Amino acid sequence: MKLYILLLLLLIPSAVALEYELHGYVNDYAGVLTSEEEYAIRYLCEFIEQNTTAEIAVVTLSSLEGIPIEMYAVEAFERNGIGKADKDNGLLLVIAVEEREYRVEVGYGLEPYVPDASKVILGEQILVPYLREGNYAEGIFETVRNIGIMIVEEEDMRSTQAPKKDYRPLILLIVFIIFIIISAKYGGPIYVGGLPRGTFSSRGSFGGFGGGLSGGGGFSGRW
Repeated sequence: MKLYILLLLLLIPSAVALEYELHGYVNDYAGVLTSEEEYAIRYLCEFIEQNTTAEIAVVTLSSLEGIPIEMYAVEAFERNGIGKADKDNGLLLVIAVEEREYRVEVGYGLEPYVPDASKVILGEQILVPYLREGNYAEGIFETVRNIGIMIVEEEDMRSTQAPKKDYRPLILLIVFIIFIIISAKYGGPIYVGGLPRGTFSSRGSFGGFGGGLSGGGGFSGRW
């Protein structure tokens, strides 16, 4: 019995070290993003929330400390209430560096917009190739950007009686990204994750998530 208790105590520090509290859209606990990269992704998450009300959070972890990534994602999602309480339209992207695993946890309200089958596009075709190159910033940015586009497109198909949506902000963002990528290719300023360095800074506008619930949907993968 004493040996069992000793082993249990040895496991407690690892469990405590795993961070569940989120302090904004982007939580880089693994330290794989520069401040400029983090600000760019944060700005994109804020942009998507303003235009769709969906709340997207990103977490990078050095290690899962032996906890299944699905278990961690659900716990972090529920503790922080990602998504609007009346819509459950939250999404959490978790990347565990040591285990080389990722998880996209989706709230009830977003399951029709980001179904499990989207793992093929979002996970295998977009995120994984960047992660294999060690390019966490662009992998996260492109995954979040495509999630935003999927939400907008699905909302348009579902709102047949609603007033026509104003796509100008999203179109401007896409055009802007294409422009700066082309500029970088032909010798422009330094760009990070599809966005220019120094363009974004901490806006200080994050006031917490809206109290959404995880729907148990989503997908996991490795790279």
